[in-house]
Amino acid sequence: MVLTDHVVAVDIGASTISAGLVCASDGAVVEDIQAPASGGDALDTITRLVDHVLVAAERRRLRVSGIGVGLPGVIDVEKGALRWTPGAWLPELDDVQRIMTETAAGAKIQPLLPWGTVGATLVVMSLAAYGGLLGLRWRRNRFRVSPSEVARLLEGTDPPAMLDVRESTAYEQSPVRIPRSLRVTTRDLAEGGTLPQIDRDRLVVAYCT
Repeated sequence: MVLTDHVVAVDIGASTISAGLVCASDGAVVEDIQAPASGGDALDTITRLVDHVLVAAERRRLRVSGIGVGLPGVIDVEKGALRWTPGAWLPELDDVQRIMTETAAGAKIQPLLPWGTVGATLVVMSLAAYGGLLGLRWRRNRFRVSPSEVARLLEGTDPPAMLDVRESTAYEQSPVRIPRSLRVTTRDLAEGGTLPQIDRDRLVVAYCT
């Protein structure tokens, strides 16, 4: 059961690209992975890291509600370059001047990431991932019926056939019994055991834990 939403956090730094699965309620990092920013295609690296985190979320049955990306400053999307960095706040500090000098020197040696393409790709990846998660949720829930809807159907002129398919331990320990329900175990369903005779045209509602 999903308890809370999680988000995919991507941190694009000068030397390292990181991605993590973070709990939205308390900021706890559930899964994280890193890779060097240089030495390969940045977009492939980001895609691989995000895919790793999404697979981890699916494996843990955690719902991902969005993707956030952190970049080292304000990006000029059209030029694909840094337009402003936090160091511009206090340029008179010695440490800030040193960092800005080192950054400028490093930019001459290492080519800048194609920030415009990176940003557009991340947006597309976010939309695709969110669309995939919505599709997965719809596929899991498309046959689910709310308790109030079941109650309404049972009170109608053509009530559905109720199958109690709870696990044997839960069924034996629980005092709850659904009126007019038919007890069927999951083993009966999987192995073709004795099944109740139900009209094929009749609506069937299965109750499970």
